Amino acid sequence: MNHPHIYKENKNLFDKFVQIALPIVAVLGWGLTSLKHPEYGLLVAFVAQTLWLYVTYHGWKKANQVGGFVTTIFEITIITFGIFNYWIFTQ
Repeated sequence: MNHPHIYKENKNLFDKFVQIALPIVAVLGWGLTSLKHPEYGLLVAFVAQTLWLYVTYHGWKKANQVGGFVTTIFEITIITFGIFNYWIFTQ
């Protein structure tokens, strides 16, 4: 059934990369943290949150979904503090 009000945009290559990389990197970050490697888990989680920032920014701009974008900014801030805690302040 064709729904004329549903719009599916063409995704560029970077969007496709993000959709594949995001779950892989996010799960890898959680896995490293749960395997008692939080310093590496935080680095990978930072990459995942950067991808989330890209995704949620577009969600905000296209559908006015600002909550995910704001939450991602807070998460990046917290992860950044964790990175500093493990990699800078413990040296």
